[in-house]
Amino acid sequence: MYNTYEDSYKGILLGEADLLLVANAYSKIDNFYMDENIKLLMAFIEQTPPYAIAIRQNFTPPFFLHLKIKKKY
Repeated sequence: MYNTYEDSYKGILLGEADLLLVANAYSKIDNFYMDENIKLLMAFIEQTPPYAIAIRQNFTPPFFLHLKIKKKY
C-alpha cells in the first residue's frame, strides 16, 4: 500500500504493483485516465458501498492528525 495515488502509479511502472485503484472524485483523476503508460481496466459506474481503512494495532499514521471524521447516524 502506498501513501498517495502518485506513489501507487510509480509502483505500477516499476512492477511493484499490478493494479491501481483511484477514486473518481480525486481532483487529478484525469492524469491517470489520459496516461499512455497505463490502461483503464474498469470503472465503477454504480454508487459504491461505504469504505473502511484498517491499520495495525498501536500505529497512528501521520495523516490521521489532520483527518476529520463525520459520523452518520
